[in-house]
Parts: sequence; structure tokens; C-alpha cells
Amino acid sequence: MASKNLLVVLAIVAVALPSVAMAAEIWVGGDKGWTIDFDYQTWAKEKVFNVGDTLVFNYTQGHHNVIKATKTAFDTSHCADQKQKLAITVEVGAPVPAAEPPTSSVSGIVASGYQVLMAAVVALGVVAIV
Repeated sequence: MASKNLLVVLAIVAVALPSVAMAAEIWVGGDKGWTIDFDYQTWAKEKVFNVGDTLVFNYTQGHHNVIKATKTAFDTSHCADQKQKLAITVEVGAPVPAAEPPTSSVSGIVASGYQVLMAAVVALGVVAIV
């Protein structure tokens, strides 16, 4: 009986671990963070983004914000004047993404990845007990 439970746990880990291990947390702008007069398009061209990666926007609240925009809103945004427009290309064939995080919460973006990981750990614990 115990060996069956162990096999179930190992199967779950084998399925869940690659997607967690392959996802990356990428700080937009690197050490500069999210600020004005920084060329984010050039910065993004030097990176490889995969499905499942988390983009973290580090900025001073009250001075900047980050929103998910439609293509029309992105194209007409005034933020190009300060070089604060970021569009990325996501590589195909990467792990399946987690649920979409809240659009304006930096902590929500970071927390969602940890929530998925913790849910997997709890599920493994429950299976191991049963």
C-alpha cells in the first residue's frame, strides 16, 4: 500500500516539477526597475520569454503604475515619450501558464507563482497521508 502511495506522489512530482522548474521570474528593467527614460524594447530584445514566466515590475507606487492594455490602448499610449512601453514575444513550446494574475498588483503577480507551488506541495502532502 505504501509503495502505491509513493508511486502516486512520484508521478505527481514528475508532472508538476518541470513546469515549475522551467518558469522564470524576470525583473523588468533589471537593476533599473520600471522607470522613465529606459529603453524597455531594447532590454526585452536581449531576453527570452517563455509561457509560464513571471514578469515583476519594480516601481515606486504613486509615481508609476503598470497595466495590461489592449493593442489599441498600447498603440495610442503617451508612454512612448518616456520609453515606458513594453511589448514582448513569448517563445512557443514552453510550459502551460498559471492563471492570469491581477492586472495592477505587483504582489499579486509574484504571489500567484508561489500559490501554485504551495498548492502542489499541499496536494503531495495529502496524497502521501492517504
